[in-house]
Amino acid sequence: MSLQSMFSRRIDIGFGSHTSMSNNVGGFESGSGFGLTTGVESFSSKSKGRPPSSATATPKGLGMKVEKTQRTNQFLESLKAEGEVIVQDVRPTVGQSKPAAPTPTRPITLTVEKKLNLTSKRDGAIGNFDVQSTLSLQILNQDDGLIQVQIENGGNPGILYKTHPNINKELFSNKNILGLKDTNRPFPSSDGVGLLK
Repeated sequence: MSLQSMFSRRIDIGFGSHTSMSNNVGGFESGSGFGLTTGVESFSSKSKGRPPSSATATPKGLGMKVEKTQRTNQFLESLKAEGEVIVQDVRPTVGQSKPAAPTPTRPITLTVEKKLNLTSKRDGAIGNFDVQSTLSLQILNQDDGLIQVQIENGGNPGILYKTHPNINKELFSNKNILGLKDTNRPFPSSDGVGLLK
């Protein structure tokens, strides 16, 4: 059997009121013009006696109601019946917060806080990787505030440092020492002062 005989078809095209296309598998017919239909009524030939389908309208003033569906509850109940452990989402209450850091007992405390921002693509590749650090100084007693902090930057030219506006930028860029512009003024004794980002 050849391919041509297997898929042979006949197409009759005319400008009149009947156009047909037939093949060995099935047929298509149209009442007028060039359109083809598959046995489905066209829009113009729908019966007029059929009542139009209407969506159920909500009563005025109630608006949309958000309710948990029964199917979700039934599904969870069936999982429980099969022995599955269902864990409910627990959201923290408004009064809860992360635990406070312990109060420092040393007269001078340096704290480094690091934040990593990572963007990954769907295939697992890293799109963006950003590390931000903050060096903070906390002094308990005002008398201990007349200090300078020596740091080592590791010699990496790709790292950008941003100092606090009251820090002596020349002293930092030349000697890597964090100190106030006014050397007679002490660092404030408070919860923590951000020296370097």
